Amino acid sequence: MAWLFPSKLVYASDWEYITISVDATDDNGNLKYALDTDDPAAFTDSNEFTILAGTSHTIYVKDTAG
Repeated sequence: MAWLFPSKLVYASDWEYITISVDATDDNGNLKYALDTDDPAAFTDSNEFTILAGTSHTIYVKDTAG
């Protein structure tokens, strides 16, 4: 099961990068995270993403059971 979090638009100077962290929990604590795609190969253990400020993205979160 995947959870879709609404994207968040962040305004800042041109070409400034920011790091965002995803705070999600589930019963077994084994979550995977992906940015802008729900392709199974895109999921990682890291809940942090570096993005260009002022852009919007979709973050996908799923447990290791799928």
